[in-house]
Amino acid sequence: MPAKFENTTNTPNLINVHINALEPGNLIVRLEYVTSQEHIERVRRGEATAESVELLIKPHQARKIAEGLVRQADLIEASKQPSGGSKQ
Repeated sequence: MPAKFENTTNTPNLINVHINALEPGNLIVRLEYVTSQEHIERVRRGEATAESVELLIKPHQARKIAEGLVRQADLIEASKQPSGGSKQ
């Protein structure tokens, strides 16, 4: 289910991720986010709470997501190497 943000002029800022395992192999991922600098300040003062969206991740989707995260981590690590090359 795609998340809809009421204010499309501001990019939501992710502030927290909760991952819970369900049976058999499904995950529930809850993303907490704020929509503006004002929202961030209101959350810090305890005057507001973060918005959130929950996603059901099926096993085949979780596998693809994990593979993508590993590839991204490898790219980040490779970019940190002095030569810019890949790890050995």
